[in-house]
Amino acid sequence: MVKSLNANQIDKTIKRCSKCKIEKNISEFYECNQWICKNCLNERSRIWQKENPETAKKWKKKNSKKVKKYDKKYSDNNREKRRANTKRCEINRRRENRKWLLTHLGIEKISCEKCGYSEVPRSRAAGHPIL
Repeated sequence: MVKSLNANQIDKTIKRCSKCKIEKNISEFYECNQWICKNCLNERSRIWQKENPETAKKWKKKNSKKVKKYDKKYSDNNREKRRANTKRCEINRRRENRKWLLTHLGIEKISCEKCGYSEVPRSRAAGHPIL
């Protein structure tokens, strides 16, 4: 008696996630967890961390070497992404600082006394004061 094989049994590069039920390439699964895809597992992990912040904090503290090693590896593999994120955060921080100055110091507009330039300069090199 001959058994019929479906496409997934023949092609071992495709798997079905048991959570989202979508067939995905085997590279979309972690080696240690072969039943749930990376996206679903990461989502489940984020939800757990939000629901258990103290336990997550304790785990990070206990496994600080592992976390640092992972962070270094991620940073090395995603330099451009990290640079773009850092630049975006810096721009947002400057924007928030400017809003705070305008709100708390009662200044309507920040401008240079010499030339009237209305943006906050980055350095004193241009003869502008740093706020």
